[in-house]
Amino acid sequence: MVIKDILALVEKETGLDLSVRSRKRELVYYRYVYFKLAREHSYSALSDIGALIGRDHSTVLHGIKVFNDVVSVYEYDIYKTYNKISAICKGRRYISEKYVNPESYYRQKCFRYLSMVRELRNENRELKNKQYV
Repeated sequence: MVIKDILALVEKETGLDLSVRSRKRELVYYRYVYFKLAREHSYSALSDIGALIGRDHSTVLHGIKVFNDVVSVYEYDIYKTYNKISAICKGRRYISEKYVNPESYYRQKCFRYLSMVRELRNENRELKNKQYV
């Protein structure tokens, strides 16, 4: 799984920019959620996970520890968000564009179906013309 997609999913779900240099509790805890998800659902190194939002490997390690000890026990809403995002990530090697950018995903899907319908209509017309000739 790609850590950029996990980051995008967490930012979309929370409405926060995790790379902002702030120490607000909610923002810090959601960073820890990102660290935990990236560690669980990717094979990326701690330094790569942290570098994506301007942190180093020790911050990622500390964040995972705090998530396990504090966030999962005392912060119910944040833990609920973690479970929701983790459910999306489970069993997948990558996060589909459907979850990261649903509007674009469905627009492209609709376009593909319309293209297939047009091709089938053209084939059908060609077959009808061959039958009458």
